[in-house]
Amino acid sequence: MFPSCDLCRAEILPGRDIRYEVSIRVRAHCDPGPPPGPGTEFAEPASPEEIQGALDLIGSLDVGEILERLQRTLRVSLCAACHGAYLQAPHSGSRARPAARLD
Repeated sequence: MFPSCDLCRAEILPGRDIRYEVSIRVRAHCDPGPPPGPGTEFAEPASPEEIQGALDLIGSLDVGEILERLQRTLRVSLCAACHGAYLQAPHSGSRARPAARLD
């Protein structure tokens, strides 16, 4: 069985076709807000109950689940036609299927 394009499902034949691999790294990131100005009221610190609730949630997850929630890498294999379409609109949620390849 040969690899196929993850978008159009066309076979990618080794030695004949070029297979493009796209890697997308998704990770949790928290940007701090702007610095507080004069007269800014600060939020109350978390209560012991809120802190314990967060610790209980973390404690109920295994290490793999925690890491998956924080960072994940997606890999997609593309044929030449889908690669060109991907480069023109990488953020497109839906892509038209490329024309079938004729051999």
